[in-house]
Amino acid sequence: WHYEMVILNEPGRDSSKLIVPSSAELLAIYEFAEKGYIADIQNEIKRLKQLKPEYTQFAHRLMDLANEFDDEAIVELVKPYLDL
Repeated sequence: WHYEMVILNEPGRDSSKLIVPSSAELLAIYEFAEKGYIADIQNEIKRLKQLKPEYTQFAHRLMDLANEFDDEAIVELVKPYLDL
């Protein structure tokens, strides 16, 4: 298995770094977001947080968007980290 961690500084958030899961880990969230499956996105986000504590801040950002039903913003956030 190849895992990649990308560190992301996000404007408007605190200065701590976000660790982004690998493309493989984000693919399901991306696909669910494209279809508007908010409950599935939320379940996948919970799985990511349990998988690795380092993903917690990134997962919180995704969950904020999911709770706002902003599937388009989720697609835009996740897409740059995918190997499509």
